[in-house]
Amino acid sequence: MHGSYSWRQLLPNTYLTDMFLPTNFDAEPFWVELDRAGIRTAVLDMPLVRPTPLQHGIHAVDWGSHDSQLSTSITAGTSASTTVERLQALGAYPQRQCDTVVIRHGHETLVKNIHEGIDLRSKALSILLDDAPDVLATVFAETHCAGHHLYHLHDTADGRYDADLAARCGGDALLHVYEHMDRALAELLARIPGAASVMVLLSHGVGPHQDGSLLLPEILRRLADHHRPTPAWRTARARTYARAAGVRRRMQRRLGRRNRVDLKIRNVDGSAPWYPLPNNDLYGAIRVNLQGREQRGRVRRGSDYEQVLTLLSDELLALRHVHSGEAAVRSVLRTDDLYPGPKRDWLPDLFVEWNWDESFADLTSPTVGVIAGVDTPIRTGDHRLHGEVFAHHLPLAATSPIPVQQLAHLLVDEAYRRRSDTPPGETISAMRPAQ
Repeated sequence: MHGSYSWRQLLPNTYLTDMFLPTNFDAEPFWVELDRAGIRTAVLDMPLVRPTPLQHGIHAVDWGSHDSQLSTSITAGTSASTTVERLQALGAYPQRQCDTVVIRHGHETLVKNIHEGIDLRSKALSILLDDAPDVLATVFAETHCAGHHLYHLHDTADGRYDADLAARCGGDALLHVYEHMDRALAELLARIPGAASVMVLLSHGVGPHQDGSLLLPEILRRLADHHRPTPAWRTARARTYARAAGVRRRMQRRLGRRNRVDLKIRNVDGSAPWYPLPNNDLYGAIRVNLQGREQRGRVRRGSDYEQVLTLLSDELLALRHVHSGEAAVRSVLRTDDLYPGPKRDWLPDLFVEWNWDESFADLTSPTVGVIAGVDTPIRTGDHRLHGEVFAHHLPLAATSPIPVQQLAHLLVDEAYRRRSDTPPGETISAMRPAQ
């Protein structure tokens, strides 16, 4: 397990959160093993990975990724130097952060950039295919960006639908991006030999961005005041620690010590029995202030911890939308049930699956009373559960669900099988190097 769940995470053994960048990952991507085995691999814009120099292939990082976090880099073995030059000759991708484009230039510019990006990516993939790699892995990030920012120009029933803006963007801008993407994918597949193994992954769906994550801090504060009020001395101590941390960060800036990107560190409330953590909106994230794990833990391990998890789950499931009376939370998920592993303690303790059927304005429950909030995120679309995968010459069952983590293993096994000319269905485990 790589320990990453969000673009901003809690720093272990602290009450500070900071940017979690691909350079913080220590997990090895699957193409590194292929490269060690001499299998020529071309990788373009696979998300959230650090640059990994390849001896027998090419690796381009954050050239046109969704929400690029690192500087663009293209590393390659000496045999691919000409390919690198051709890629660099394409010039810069139209944008790096779709949120920034919307804020500064508007949706019209974003739509233009997305279509230009699809065309430019198609040219980049054509260049990579000219080099005849054994394995090509890429991500079309343009549909991801479109899903986040153009959903309200697609769904006329969405409360944020803007007919005038939709007209300025050419109508159903989201549908047009998908259609453009389909044409680009068809052109790419037409260049791939029919005997090749192909996998097309649609990693998740899209729907209106409406969740209660912006209200979660106030919800948890009221629950703590009701069930485990924080003594004044704890609050004062936490504020003192926070001030000291702020002074230390300012001194580091003045001394030029930038050990982390821009030192964008923020505090969570170390005096509280539990607190929200940053997460990628779709699910709320909660951390328990656990003794023996946190610096100044308030909840004892064992039965006390279990009771807190049960309490929080029950209270969150009791939340209702004021106007409709519908449940605001579908389920509360325990991290221990989902993500065991050596970096489990880097993660939140609970994830909150919101009910996405209506927007989040006013919530209520017997314990927290009424909480009013404004649900106006800049992104009008957000992720939805479940995706689809299409495969050609790969051993995937036609209708059976498959954990996404298994897909990389499937690709690596197929690469070894083809290199050794092993017939489909026969084991290839003996051909792979020992791990």
